[in-house]
Amino acid sequence: MGELNPLYLIPGLLSGPITEGLSFNREREFLEAVRRLETKKRLTKAESDYVGMMKKYGGLELMNLEVEFAVRKWRLIRFLRVVGDVRLNTGNQGLLEFLDWAHEYTGVQRSNVYFQLFPAHEGIFPGYATAYAVVGQEIMSIEKKIKDDKKRVKFSTYLCSIGYPPRSAYRKMLSSYAKKMR
Repeated sequence: MGELNPLYLIPGLLSGPITEGLSFNREREFLEAVRRLETKKRLTKAESDYVGMMKKYGGLELMNLEVEFAVRKWRLIRFLRVVGDVRLNTGNQGLLEFLDWAHEYTGVQRSNVYFQLFPAHEGIFPGYATAYAVVGQEIMSIEKKIKDDKKRVKFSTYLCSIGYPPRSAYRKMLSSYAKKMR
């Protein structure tokens, strides 16, 4: 892995988009992983324990539908945060116009859209939602090239351990490490 620059470990403006970007990607990965359990023939002990635990809540398939609903809902909310961030902060649309558009386009109640935009990002810089969505997509595009699940876990461990370098350095570090995993 090499020596890590200690400055990368100091949380700053980049820490939010990086950690949120990780979450943005992890929820999708979790959904993919638990869906695979529905058809997997030989489960590990941990997987078997998880499937057993899900029986208490209606079974794996029902819980996977619940997880899928939550993932899709929050990805939609994040999409609206990004679009709102751009449209409102560039002056292309006013708040009420945006709330009406978001409601008409997605069916999400105006009040829900409003409370997901504000105060969710109150005190956080304009572009925050866009930054974490972009970082999440970058992580996914790099990671999806790694086909072996065990190597993906190693990659995930690495990306969670490198701190908060500038985005260009972060992308380069992840791409370089991912190439070793293929």
